[in-house]
Amino acid sequence: MVKKLTSFLRKTTGWKLPAKAGAVSLAFGLLAWTGFSFWPVLIFIVATSAVYFSESPERKALRSSFWLLAVFGLLGAAIPLGFSGAPFHGLISVFMMVVFGILAFGWLGLVSSSFNDRLLVHNLLNAALAAFFFVLAFYLTPSLESESAFALIAWFLAVFLGTLLLLTESLSFEVSLRGRGLKLTTWSFALILAEVSVLASFLPAGFLDAAAFLTLFYILGRDAILSHFRGFLSFSLIFTELTIFAVVLGLIFATVTWVLP
Repeated sequence: MVKKLTSFLRKTTGWKLPAKAGAVSLAFGLLAWTGFSFWPVLIFIVATSAVYFSESPERKALRSSFWLLAVFGLLGAAIPLGFSGAPFHGLISVFMMVVFGILAFGWLGLVSSSFNDRLLVHNLLNAALAAFFFVLAFYLTPSLESESAFALIAWFLAVFLGTLLLLTESLSFEVSLRGRGLKLTTWSFALILAEVSVLASFLPAGFLDAAAFLTLFYILGRDAILSHFRGFLSFSLIFTELTIFAVVLGLIFATVTWVLP
């Protein structure tokens, strides 16, 4: 295991990357454990801001990932609060703290070029952030019956904007393309995914099932767009992705308890 990890890293990270990732992870854990009071929120904001601005100017190429991670962390701290009974509250807080720390470490490693295969790590980080994002989105979905139209529109726009930022950064990092065609593609896909999210919110599925479905939709769509702009998109690739989509979709909805009204 140590040998595999060593080969995965380009150079010894020393203590800085784990220390910085651990600092923001602990700040998140404090927020998730104690709730949204003044000092935990302030400590989290100060810790994440200090880590971001302490990095090299290359951080700007990945600023969307970092600030989305910070916002997701701030909102994600509400999830353990929904499980007030011990030991679930503590276990969920620790689990999310570890996940947050791993994502922070991945971002820091990308900025400092500490990984041999930066594209692979960025793909994994981007997909993990998308999963984190959709779990939050469906956990915080407004009630379609009780909430106002403004809340529903705000939720739709938040899903659209989050998807747009994640996809735009992924395309810029992977293929370094610019132009009207790329912008049109990213905006169109983000809009389609936001619309699919609204449709998924009507299904009798839990928020984890809905989040898994949208994460799968995002990853396959992102990979297809990347393949297109790289010039590698083919019928066999489309068929493979559709097959993966159908199989995983079947597994997701096999866990859903369908209840007729």
